[in-house]
Amino acid sequence: MSRSCKIVVSLLFLLPLAVPVASQTPYLKQHNLIKGRRDYKTRVVYQDSQGTIWFGTTNGLIRYDGQNYELFTTKDGLTDNNVTAITEDNDGLVWIGHEAGSITRFDGRNFSAFEPESGLGTIPVTDIMFDQGGVLWFTTYGEGVYYYANRMHNINHVDEGLSDDNVYCIEKGNNGDVWIGTDYGVNVVTTGNDSIMHISMRNGLPDNIIKDIKRLDDGEFIFATDEMGLVRYDPASQKFETFGEWNFESINNIALAGRNIWISTARNGVVQLRFNIDGTHNYKILSEEHGLSSDRTEVVFIDRERNTWIGTANGVTQAIRPVFEFLNQRNDPVFNTINSFLIDENDFYWVCNQDGLYRLTRSESGRFNVKKLFTGGPYSNVQFISLYEDSENYIWAGTYEYGVFRINPATLEFKAYSTSEGLANENVISIGGKNGRIFFST
Repeated sequence: MSRSCKIVVSLLFLLPLAVPVASQTPYLKQHNLIKGRRDYKTRVVYQDSQGTIWFGTTNGLIRYDGQNYELFTTKDGLTDNNVTAITEDNDGLVWIGHEAGSITRFDGRNFSAFEPESGLGTIPVTDIMFDQGGVLWFTTYGEGVYYYANRMHNINHVDEGLSDDNVYCIEKGNNGDVWIGTDYGVNVVTTGNDSIMHISMRNGLPDNIIKDIKRLDDGEFIFATDEMGLVRYDPASQKFETFGEWNFESINNIALAGRNIWISTARNGVVQLRFNIDGTHNYKILSEEHGLSSDRTEVVFIDRERNTWIGTANGVTQAIRPVFEFLNQRNDPVFNTINSFLIDENDFYWVCNQDGLYRLTRSESGRFNVKKLFTGGPYSNVQFISLYEDSENYIWAGTYEYGVFRINPATLEFKAYSTSEGLANENVISIGGKNGRIFFST
């Protein structure tokens, strides 16, 4: 829910969402995971079911409880210090994949090697997960994909029809299937018979190298290509959607944050792809200029508290949602003699000032696009003085002498309410609400 306040001349307000733009960047906290050392890379970040944050680095595994860092190495039972993948099973065991091809388990107290009868290879583990049936899957860069169901099974290019044995990522599908990103497109494996469907540039992908795959709540998928940006894929229609020109070079991985996507790049920091309610989208950059420890990022991860963790070539940066931003007439003339202000759930900025009511959106450059409402007709001279967003995301705007308006933030269609609809007075000074009820101060 949004927050509103009355402000005169200039504006200081609480932000509901981290948005890295020129004048609006999150607070960045640097984490020195290994005391006295800077010569390590953080390659994976994971949050377990207890809320603990795990960092997989080239120099060991770090457990972070919010206050203290605890480093684990081969001396503590890890099979390799170079950690490349982390996941958790249904029993709460943490599974760790390594550059050397080995896998370590952690039961909360002790580490042990995962040692199937057929053994494990020496090819780097790139990703690891448990499917809907609790079966362990892990990907490698050179030997395709493995899964363990009573014994070890290998899905590779030569024997099983995998499009390429260099595999970057794995994701659960909608119907128990498994989606795999490789150097030659996406492979969809049907569990049970290991049949494979291929998706590549032949089908419309802009790039065959798939660095990451994320399933959306609606059953569609986001593919992170190496150098051609993100692609949204609808399995039902088999159609692709791209998001404008990608100018940020190679991608490592992505993380979903509501309707927005954070993207780790190899040389250009972290990029946020933001989707607006009006169907538009734009990119925002978080880089060394904003305080990122390095533009050479390795991984981006968003925890359940909506903190963004960025592993780089120089440690870890935590991007915490910003608390304050200062806006005045330098940003736009509408920020002058403000009566009321709010940011709604769709990230629209709403301003009431002495000249009227405005809805603002931010462009890719961080500048405001301003839309003035009620510019003609009987309400063109109305003075708006209060704002509120209800539980259905409608905007309520109170006025002097004209009651209150309920506005659809996307279409800007409205309905006016006055004393004839039951208001005690036509002057609506303040608006609030709780448990689905709306209160007007007149």
